[in-house]
Amino acid sequence: MLSAKRSVYEGTLRDLSLEDINTTLSLRNMVETERMVYQYQRQYSEKDLSQILLLKQRWMIIQLLTAEEMLAT
Repeated sequence: MLSAKRSVYEGTLRDLSLEDINTTLSLRNMVETERMVYQYQRQYSEKDLSQILLLKQRWMIIQLLTAEEMLAT
C-alpha cells in the first residue's frame, strides 16, 4: 500500500500491480464518497443522492479500467 501511494505521487504506474491500484483507488473513493454523502445529504432528496452515488460508482469503474489499460501498455 505504501509503495502504491509513493508511486502514485511520483506520477508513475509502471511499478504498481493492479491490486495496488485497485486498493488505492477504492480507499480514496470510499473516503470521497463518505465525505460527499455527508456534505450533500441535506441538499438533495434520497432519490437524487442514490443517483449521485451510482454515477460515483461508474466513475470508479472508469478509473480502474483506465489504470488497467495504462498497465497493459
